[in-house]
Amino acid sequence: MTQRRRCAGTFLEDAVEELFLENGIPHIRTGSHNQGDIVKRFELHVTPAPDFVVYDSSGSLRAILECKLVNDGGTARDKALRFERLRAESLRLGGVPLLAVLAGLGWTRVNDTLGPVVRDTDGRVFTLATLPDMLDVNPFPSLVGTRGEDE
Repeated sequence: MTQRRRCAGTFLEDAVEELFLENGIPHIRTGSHNQGDIVKRFELHVTPAPDFVVYDSSGSLRAILECKLVNDGGTARDKALRFERLRAESLRLGGVPLLAVLAGLGWTRVNDTLGPVVRDTDGRVFTLATLPDMLDVNPFPSLVGTRGEDE
């Protein structure tokens, strides 16, 4: 792993981006600076855009990924609703896979927090400990090593 200073609020996103870069996965890490570009390029209309969009060599959207760190159940329950909205958008786009990377004690409440996220992502839920396993889940096996040097 590269040595860089990590902000407590973005350590999940930093870990995902590092995994993608190390494995040559074409992606865009979203933020306020590129929301409009995400809408134009991928027709992704959920606001704000998910933390990452993953695409293939032809530029087609292949996955959307959201990271959430929460330490209490009430916040986790509220954040779980975000995945419901992302799921609706993934279905609108033809079933683009939705993935989650979660951390924090808030996700230990299974019935009203973790359960809905597992449902909305079709079980594609990862933690920092299981993050490398994400590369074994579609669409990632076909995308490893396809990121161009100029991206």
